[in-house]
Amino acid sequence: MANQDLNPNDYREPVGLSGLIDVQQLAQILQVPRSWVYQRTRLGPGAIPHVKLGKYVRFNAQEVIAFFRAKGNDGNNGTNHVS
Repeated sequence: MANQDLNPNDYREPVGLSGLIDVQQLAQILQVPRSWVYQRTRLGPGAIPHVKLGKYVRFNAQEVIAFFRAKGNDGNNGTNHVS
């Protein structure tokens, strides 16, 4: 997916969740597998923006999209392999 296809305004925050979404919802927005999202939370300083709530991981979709736009690539850390 090209970066210009990601539009943070396409995502509307659910009422009552303060804009936090789960892995499944982020995977659907980005059109990637859940495993890809989980992998990107474990990259240390290069990880996608997320919040850990115990064993749960939550995201702000607009922050994640802005992160990938600022990064200027497809999110694979410069590699061309598919996870």
